[in-house]
Amino acid sequence: MADAAAPAVFSPLLPPQMLPASIDEAPEADDAPRVGELEETAFQPYKAGCPVWSLQPTTGAPPRRACCMSAVRYNEKFYVFGGGVIKKIYSELYEYDIAAKTWRMVETTGECAPAMLSHTAVLIGSEMLIYGGMGRSSCYDDVYALDLNSFTWRRLRPVSGRAPQPRKGHTAVAHGGKMWVTMGAEYLGGIFNDMHCFDPQTLTWDVVCTDAPHTDAGRPAAGRTGHTAVVRGDEMLLVGGMTMTAGENDEGKPVWMNDVHGYNFVTKQWRLLSQPEAAVAPAGRYSHASWVAGESLYIFGGDAQDCMSYFNDLWCFNLKACQWEKIETTGDAPAARSGHAAVTHAGDVYLFGGERPSTSQPSSPTTPPAETEVEYSNCIYRLPLFVACDTTLSDVVLRFCVQQRMLGSEFDGVPHTLVSRLREFLPRSSPVTVHANDGCTWDNAERRVAHPDATPRSFRPVLELAPLVMPTVSCVAV
Repeated sequence: MADAAAPAVFSPLLPPQMLPASIDEAPEADDAPRVGELEETAFQPYKAGCPVWSLQPTTGAPPRRACCMSAVRYNEKFYVFGGGVIKKIYSELYEYDIAAKTWRMVETTGECAPAMLSHTAVLIGSEMLIYGGMGRSSCYDDVYALDLNSFTWRRLRPVSGRAPQPRKGHTAVAHGGKMWVTMGAEYLGGIFNDMHCFDPQTLTWDVVCTDAPHTDAGRPAAGRTGHTAVVRGDEMLLVGGMTMTAGENDEGKPVWMNDVHGYNFVTKQWRLLSQPEAAVAPAGRYSHASWVAGESLYIFGGDAQDCMSYFNDLWCFNLKACQWEKIETTGDAPAARSGHAAVTHAGDVYLFGGERPSTSQPSSPTTPPAETEVEYSNCIYRLPLFVACDTTLSDVVLRFCVQQRMLGSEFDGVPHTLVSRLREFLPRSSPVTVHANDGCTWDNAERRVAHPDATPRSFRPVLELAPLVMPTVSCVAV
């Protein structure tokens, strides 16, 4: 598949008139040092009880460094499509095998989707549906479906209904076998405040709400672009994004938001979840990543202030208490970035790609970076979601022994003190899974420690043990 020449963009979500002028890009030799590679990690010293980021070692041919791509997970693999860098937009499809940690570029057939960025992808059945996005000189309003078993593309031409206007920086989620498209922006930056639903079986578009003043109870206050949306049960959770305030001569000013809204697919009602004047909340942002786990909604990264502020912070929104909490992390954390993608699998989140200003060629504090000062990533980071902890007992024992300076000591099974500490932190409302037999040994040194009611605090003793000695702690979703 050929690359397309991209418009002169730094952040593809901003209107072209707000972006720096373009420059020519010289071709790079395959073996030459690559310019504009995002400094991959921002190592964070170990802190007891904090989730641990890890940079994943991979083999195979990874995607090119880029931002604003799409990603979906299907079974034990996830698929990355499109994205771009300055003056280039891509149309390749890459597959990442999570267990084997291997990349490969996938050859596809059929009526392929064009090169694009700032589009969306959702998984319905075994098909990945691509919608919208930005090309060389305009935005798209087409829907493409890729069968992830045969890797055959087909363009889904609607037979009825009113399709949304072409757009970029929107969101799309799957629910009830349909794709729900929300808000976004025109190629020149006009913001939408609408919502549409596409049924891939009947090839029909339905207007959920239009881009006009609304009287609906709980309607979000402003249309936006660069926001994120995820589904939990029968509700879509929409977070952040950028909008434009009204101004003289229609020249509004951008505003970056941190609000959380919910849309119920059953009642067809919106509700505001976040508190407008909350004392603890993330900075407003767009082009971030979000995901949901249990009763928690997470966001990571993003940028604001006309590409002058980039983030690598992790925030959790408690969906019961409707409160934000900043999550301290440790390990090889991703550097600040925006335009990255995130997928979840088996209780972990995997973060891929993104862009940010170069740290080696800092820009003026009052002007956006020039194109040569943009760095891109193609690395994968993994973060346990801590819904429940799942780790080998041998790992737990080794970490405990390192902390207690027992390495080199002879011991049979698990020390009594470790068993007591694990029991202390496990929930008492249900049978304790972690136990030792009468001789204080375990039936199998590789036995897994798991509990369906576990919380991060449940395995705090494990996390307090010497980290990174055997960094194999993972999570399982329950």
